[in-house]
Amino acid sequence: MGIIPSSFTFILKKEGNEMNKKIIALNYTERRSDETRTGSNLICWNFLKPIQQKLAYKILIIAKILIDLNELGTAESLTRLALNLFEKTNNLPRRITCHNNLAYILEKRGEYIKAEAENKKALDINLEDNPSKAISYEIKACIVFSKTRESEEAIEYQKKAIEIYKKQGGGEVLFSCYLKLSQFYRDVSKYEEAKAYLLNIENLFEKAPPQSRAYFYFKLGEINYYLEEWIESERYYLKVTKIEGAPRHLVASSYNNIGNALANRRRFDLFETAVENYEKALEIYKELNSSQEIALVEASISLVSF
Repeated sequence: MGIIPSSFTFILKKEGNEMNKKIIALNYTERRSDETRTGSNLICWNFLKPIQQKLAYKILIIAKILIDLNELGTAESLTRLALNLFEKTNNLPRRITCHNNLAYILEKRGEYIKAEAENKKALDINLEDNPSKAISYEIKACIVFSKTRESEEAIEYQKKAIEIYKKQGGGEVLFSCYLKLSQFYRDVSKYEEAKAYLLNIENLFEKAPPQSRAYFYFKLGEINYYLEEWIESERYYLKVTKIEGAPRHLVASSYNNIGNALANRRRFDLFETAVENYEKALEIYKELNSSQEIALVEASISLVSF
């Protein structure tokens, strides 16, 4: 198993020590005769099971943190350890979570056959239309798209996830799912399809949380940019900059892309406005200490000002 970061080890220590005491009792029963072993094991197991559940859950939490930190090797090892413990206690919901997380990790590492196997296990044991199944469908969509670049099949799985989230009441996860679906269209250069899809659901995002709404308008700005519809692109990017609570890096990117769209219209009377937007982007990038983006924007300013 990969090395567990030292800052996380304390979470496991106490539960692990308590668990070891129960395991000692179990080991003692293994030396007894067959006639008495089963009953003794059952008694000890009743004490051990709650501890094992708690330990497995904490391991799973650590694994999720490591996934977010992109420490995928150690995250996989810990997830498999948690899965083993959950299988012993027959905790079906947590087993599904483990299989989903493993499928996600393996897809990110490009191990698509293994990812498909874990994804299938999650879908096979989950007989209800719940958020965990929606996650499984989302992961399946990503696996299919990453492996084959076949957008149609990926889109069908993503739509299945959307339908489940809608039944569960939606929320921010539903908005994220919609945006991912448009991404499948965009990534295979089906910009017209992506635009039509997003415009069809625009009304849903008018009341979305600020972050989701900002990403939605950014996507529309991006797709119009690829279609070289500069004025429409500018309009949607400008909406991003007006949303209170929009992610700062997204606001900066929007100002930068407005500058690019203005410059691409190749009208001298718009170059000054393009520079103004570049400078707004530059100011935010400096706040965020984004050195690569700063260099790119400064280069754009030089080109337009030349």
